[in-house]
Amino acid sequence: MREGRATLKAGWLALAAVAALAVGCSTRGKPAVAAASRDISTRYNMARIYLEQGRPQDSIRLLKQVLDQVPRHDGARNLLGLVHWSTGRLEQARAEFERALEINPYLSDARVNLGVVLSEQGDYTRADAEFRRTLEDKTYPTPEKPLVNLALNQMKQGKPREALARAGEAIRTNPRHVRAYEVYVQALRTAGAAGAGTEYQTLQRDMDRSLDFHLNLAEAFVREKDNARARAHLQRVVALEPDSEQATRARQSLEKIH
Repeated sequence: MREGRATLKAGWLALAAVAALAVGCSTRGKPAVAAASRDISTRYNMARIYLEQGRPQDSIRLLKQVLDQVPRHDGARNLLGLVHWSTGRLEQARAEFERALEINPYLSDARVNLGVVLSEQGDYTRADAEFRRTLEDKTYPTPEKPLVNLALNQMKQGKPREALARAGEAIRTNPRHVRAYEVYVQALRTAGAAGAGTEYQTLQRDMDRSLDFHLNLAEAFVREKDNARARAHLQRVVALEPDSEQATRARQSLEKIH
Protein backbone atom coordinates (compact mmCIF):
# COMPACT_ATOMS: atom_id res chain seq x y z
CA MET A 1 0.00 0.00 0.00
CA ARG A 2 1.26 3.46 -0.79
CA GLU A 3 1.67 6.18 1.79
CA GLY A 4 -1.17 8.54 2.66
CA ARG A 5 -3.97 6.51 1.07
CA ALA A 6 -6.87 8.65 -0.13
CA THR A 7 -9.39 6.47 1.67
CA LEU A 8 -8.10 7.81 4.97
CA LYS A 9 -9.27 11.30 4.04
CA ALA A 10 -12.53 9.92 2.70
CA GLY A 11 -13.47 8.78 6.17
CA TRP A 12 -13.08 5.01 5.97
CA LEU A 13 -11.25 5.13 9.24
CA ALA A 14 -11.85 7.42 12.16
CA LEU A 15 -9.70 9.94 13.98
CA ALA A 16 -10.41 10.31 17.67
CA ALA A 17 -10.85 13.84 18.96
CA VAL A 18 -8.89 13.94 22.20
CA ALA A 19 -8.64 16.89 24.54
CA ALA A 20 -5.36 17.99 26.08
CA LEU A 21 -4.37 15.71 28.96
CA ALA A 22 -3.08 16.66 32.37
CA VAL A 23 0.28 15.06 33.16
CA GLY A 24 0.38 15.06 36.92
CA CYS A 25 -0.56 18.00 39.11
CA SER A 26 -0.14 19.88 42.32
CA THR A 27 -1.51 23.22 43.39
CA ARG A 28 1.86 24.97 43.01
CA GLY A 29 2.67 23.29 39.75
CA LYS A 30 -0.46 24.21 37.81
CA PRO A 31 1.24 26.56 35.29
CA ALA A 32 3.83 23.89 34.47
CA VAL A 33 1.13 21.22 34.17
CA ALA A 34 -0.90 23.44 31.86
CA ALA A 35 2.16 24.11 29.70
CA ALA A 36 2.96 20.40 29.48
CA SER A 37 -0.63 19.63 28.58
CA ARG A 38 -0.60 22.23 25.83
CA ASP A 39 2.66 20.81 24.48
CA ILE A 40 1.15 17.31 24.32
CA SER A 41 -1.97 18.62 22.62
CA THR A 42 0.12 20.58 20.08
CA ARG A 43 2.26 17.57 19.20
CA TYR A 44 -0.80 15.34 18.88
CA ASN A 45 -2.59 17.79 16.59
CA MET A 46 0.51 18.32 14.46
CA ALA A 47 0.82 14.55 14.10
CA ARG A 48 -2.72 14.49 12.69
CA ILE A 49 -1.84 17.23 10.22
CA TYR A 50 1.32 15.45 9.12
CA LEU A 51 -0.67 12.28 8.47
CA GLU A 52 -3.19 14.20 6.34
CA GLN A 53 -0.27 15.74 4.42
CA GLY A 54 1.20 12.33 3.65
CA ARG A 55 4.14 12.69 6.05
CA PRO A 56 3.85 9.52 8.15
CA GLN A 57 7.39 9.53 9.53
CA ASP A 58 6.97 13.04 10.94
CA SER A 59 3.67 11.95 12.43
CA ILE A 60 5.26 8.89 14.06
CA ARG A 61 8.07 11.02 15.53
CA LEU A 62 5.60 13.34 17.27
CA LEU A 63 3.34 10.55 18.46
CA LYS A 64 6.26 8.74 20.06
CA GLN A 65 7.06 11.95 21.92
CA VAL A 66 3.46 12.17 23.12
CA LEU A 67 3.44 8.53 24.22
CA ASP A 68 6.77 8.92 26.02
CA GLN A 69 5.07 11.52 28.23
CA VAL A 70 1.59 9.93 28.37
CA PRO A 71 1.81 6.20 27.60
CA ARG A 72 -1.95 5.81 28.10
CA HIS A 73 -2.94 8.50 25.59
CA ASP A 74 -5.66 6.53 23.78
CA GLY A 75 -6.02 9.08 20.96
CA ALA A 76 -2.30 8.92 20.19
CA ARG A 77 -2.46 5.12 20.08
CA ASN A 78 -5.40 5.32 17.66
CA LEU A 79 -3.63 7.89 15.51
CA LEU A 80 -0.44 5.84 15.47
CA GLY A 81 -2.55 2.92 14.24
CA LEU A 82 -3.86 5.11 11.43
CA VAL A 83 -0.32 6.06 10.43
CA HIS A 84 0.69 2.39 10.27
CA TRP A 85 -2.48 1.58 8.29
CA SER A 86 -1.76 4.38 5.80
CA THR A 87 1.62 2.85 4.99
CA GLY A 88 0.37 -0.73 4.76
CA ARG A 89 1.69 -2.00 8.11
CA LEU A 90 -1.51 -3.80 9.09
CA GLU A 91 -0.15 -5.84 12.01
CA GLN A 92 1.31 -2.73 13.65
CA ALA A 93 -1.93 -0.84 13.00
CA ARG A 94 -4.00 -3.61 14.53
CA ALA A 95 -1.78 -3.71 17.62
CA GLU A 96 -2.12 0.05 18.18
CA PHE A 97 -5.91 0.01 17.80
CA GLU A 98 -6.10 -2.86 20.28
CA ARG A 99 -3.88 -0.93 22.72
CA ALA A 100 -6.11 2.13 22.38
CA LEU A 101 -9.13 -0.01 23.25
CA GLU A 102 -7.35 -1.58 26.21
CA ILE A 103 -6.83 1.93 27.54
CA ASN A 104 -10.33 3.11 26.65
CA PRO A 105 -12.89 0.45 25.64
CA TYR A 106 -15.32 3.25 24.76
CA LEU A 107 -13.11 4.79 22.07
CA SER A 108 -15.41 3.78 19.23
CA ASP A 109 -13.24 5.41 16.56
CA ALA A 110 -10.50 2.91 17.39
CA ARG A 111 -13.04 0.07 17.27
CA VAL A 112 -14.13 1.08 13.75
CA ASN A 113 -10.49 1.25 12.70
CA LEU A 114 -9.76 -2.15 14.19
CA GLY A 115 -12.69 -3.58 12.23
CA VAL A 116 -11.33 -2.13 8.99
CA VAL A 117 -7.92 -3.71 9.55
CA LEU A 118 -9.44 -7.06 10.49
CA SER A 119 -11.51 -6.97 7.31
CA GLU A 120 -8.42 -6.20 5.22
CA GLN A 121 -6.66 -9.14 6.87
CA GLY A 122 -9.57 -11.45 5.98
CA ASP A 123 -10.89 -11.87 9.54
CA TYR A 124 -14.43 -11.02 8.44
CA THR A 125 -16.22 -12.54 11.43
CA ARG A 126 -14.33 -10.51 13.99
CA ALA A 127 -14.56 -7.40 11.80
CA ASP A 128 -18.35 -7.80 11.74
CA ALA A 129 -18.35 -8.06 15.52
CA GLU A 130 -16.30 -4.87 15.97
CA PHE A 131 -18.54 -2.84 13.65
CA ARG A 132 -21.69 -4.13 15.35
CA ARG A 133 -20.27 -3.39 18.77
CA THR A 134 -19.59 0.19 17.66
CA LEU A 135 -23.21 0.48 16.56
CA GLU A 136 -24.28 -0.47 20.09
CA ASP A 137 -22.69 2.77 21.28
CA LYS A 138 -25.69 5.09 20.97
CA THR A 139 -23.50 8.11 21.79
CA TYR A 140 -21.25 7.56 18.75
CA PRO A 141 -21.79 10.63 16.55
CA THR A 142 -21.11 9.04 13.14
CA PRO A 143 -22.81 5.61 12.99
CA GLU A 144 -22.77 5.79 9.19
CA LYS A 145 -19.05 4.89 9.31
CA PRO A 146 -19.42 1.47 10.96
CA LEU A 147 -22.53 0.85 8.83
CA VAL A 148 -20.64 1.48 5.57
CA ASN A 149 -17.67 -0.57 6.72
CA LEU A 150 -20.01 -3.36 7.78
CA ALA A 151 -21.56 -3.26 4.30
CA LEU A 152 -18.13 -3.47 2.67
CA ASN A 153 -17.20 -6.39 4.91
CA GLN A 154 -20.41 -8.18 3.93
CA MET A 155 -19.65 -7.59 0.25
CA LYS A 156 -16.32 -9.33 0.74
CA GLN A 157 -18.21 -12.29 2.21
CA GLY A 158 -20.50 -12.54 -0.82
CA LYS A 159 -23.54 -11.09 0.96
CA PRO A 160 -24.64 -8.20 -1.28
CA ARG A 161 -28.24 -8.11 -0.05
CA GLU A 162 -27.10 -7.69 3.55
CA ALA A 163 -24.60 -5.08 2.36
CA LEU A 164 -27.39 -3.28 0.52
CA ALA A 165 -29.45 -3.05 3.70
CA ARG A 166 -26.53 -1.73 5.77
CA ALA A 167 -25.53 0.84 3.16
CA GLY A 168 -29.16 1.94 2.91
CA GLU A 169 -29.24 2.35 6.67
CA ALA A 170 -26.10 4.50 6.46
CA ILE A 171 -27.78 6.71 3.86
CA ARG A 172 -30.85 7.14 6.04
CA THR A 173 -28.59 8.03 8.96
CA ASN A 174 -26.58 10.61 7.00
CA PRO A 175 -27.86 11.50 3.50
CA ARG A 176 -24.61 13.40 2.83
CA HIS A 177 -22.22 10.51 3.43
CA VAL A 178 -21.00 10.03 -0.15
CA ARG A 179 -19.21 6.72 0.40
CA ALA A 180 -22.49 5.13 1.54
CA TYR A 181 -23.98 5.77 -1.90
CA GLU A 182 -21.00 4.26 -3.69
CA VAL A 183 -21.22 1.10 -1.61
CA TYR A 184 -25.01 1.00 -1.99
CA VAL A 185 -24.84 1.10 -5.79
CA GLN A 186 -22.09 -1.54 -5.87
CA ALA A 187 -24.21 -3.81 -3.66
CA LEU A 188 -27.30 -3.10 -5.76
CA ARG A 189 -25.54 -4.19 -8.94
CA THR A 190 -24.12 -7.31 -7.30
CA ALA A 191 -27.36 -8.37 -5.57
CA GLY A 192 -29.32 -8.63 -8.81
CA ALA A 193 -33.10 -8.42 -9.17
CA ALA A 194 -34.15 -10.68 -6.30
CA GLY A 195 -34.74 -8.50 -3.27
CA ALA A 196 -32.54 -5.65 -4.51
CA GLY A 197 -35.39 -3.98 -6.36
CA THR A 198 -37.57 -3.92 -3.26
CA GLU A 199 -34.78 -2.47 -1.13
CA TYR A 200 -34.09 0.21 -3.74
CA GLN A 201 -37.76 1.20 -4.00
CA THR A 202 -38.12 1.32 -0.22
CA LEU A 203 -35.09 3.55 0.24
CA GLN A 204 -36.22 5.79 -2.61
CA ARG A 205 -39.64 6.17 -0.96
CA ASP A 206 -38.17 6.88 2.48
CA MET A 207 -35.78 9.53 1.17
CA ASP A 208 -37.95 10.93 -1.61
CA ARG A 209 -37.82 14.59 -0.58
CA SER A 210 -34.10 14.71 0.25
CA LEU A 211 -32.16 16.62 -2.38
CA ASP A 212 -28.86 15.27 -1.07
CA PHE A 213 -30.14 11.72 -1.38
CA HIS A 214 -31.16 12.04 -5.01
CA LEU A 215 -28.08 14.00 -6.02
CA ASN A 216 -25.55 11.73 -4.30
CA LEU A 217 -27.26 8.56 -5.48
CA ALA A 218 -27.37 9.92 -9.04
CA GLU A 219 -23.65 10.66 -8.95
CA ALA A 220 -22.95 7.14 -7.67
CA PHE A 221 -25.02 5.70 -10.55
CA VAL A 222 -23.07 7.86 -13.04
CA ARG A 223 -19.81 6.40 -11.74
CA GLU A 224 -21.25 2.93 -12.31
CA LYS A 225 -22.40 3.97 -15.83
CA ASP A 226 -26.08 3.43 -14.95
CA ASN A 227 -27.24 6.60 -16.67
CA ALA A 228 -30.93 5.76 -16.75
CA ARG A 229 -31.20 5.59 -12.98
CA ALA A 230 -28.88 8.56 -12.58
CA ARG A 231 -31.07 10.65 -14.87
CA ALA A 232 -34.23 9.80 -12.92
CA HIS A 233 -32.69 10.98 -9.64
CA LEU A 234 -31.23 14.12 -11.16
CA GLN A 235 -34.59 15.03 -12.62
CA ARG A 236 -36.17 14.49 -9.21
CA VAL A 237 -33.76 17.03 -7.67
CA VAL A 238 -34.76 19.64 -10.26
CA ALA A 239 -38.46 18.91 -9.76
CA LEU A 240 -38.27 19.18 -5.97
CA GLU A 241 -36.47 22.54 -5.73
CA PRO A 242 -35.67 24.07 -9.13
CA ASP A 243 -33.84 27.08 -7.64
CA SER A 244 -31.61 25.16 -5.24
CA GLU A 245 -27.85 24.74 -5.47
CA GLN A 246 -28.39 20.99 -5.78
CA ALA A 247 -30.72 21.56 -8.76
CA THR A 248 -28.00 23.58 -10.48
CA ARG A 249 -25.57 20.70 -9.99
CA ALA A 250 -28.23 18.25 -11.20
CA ARG A 251 -28.76 20.22 -14.42
CA GLN A 252 -25.02 20.29 -15.06
CA SER A 253 -24.85 16.51 -14.58
CA LEU A 254 -27.87 15.99 -16.84
CA GLU A 255 -26.16 17.86 -19.63
CA LYS A 256 -23.16 15.55 -19.36
CA ILE A 257 -25.10 12.29 -19.53
CA HIS A 258 -27.63 13.18 -22.26
